[in-house]
Amino acid sequence: MDYEWMANRLINNEYAEDMPELDKEECEKLLKLISEKTGKTHLLIVNVNIELDGICYDYLLDNNDTNKVLINEWDNRYL
Repeated sequence: MDYEWMANRLINNEYAEDMPELDKEECEKLLKLISEKTGKTHLLIVNVNIELDGICYDYLLDNNDTNKVLINEWDNRYL
């Protein structure tokens, strides 16, 4: 998968909603690309939102001491 467009969107906006599903390994590749482009380390937060009509993936980029991926699963079907 080409992560360039997604990396640029996160670098420019620090947040991307309703993006494609990436597994942890793919997230780490994306984060590595972002770090190479920015020269900084980041925390990539992946919010997996389980809704009645499907699953949405939101990505948030934050500054951090080391490159890390944090995946949060939110079950919103009963809210």
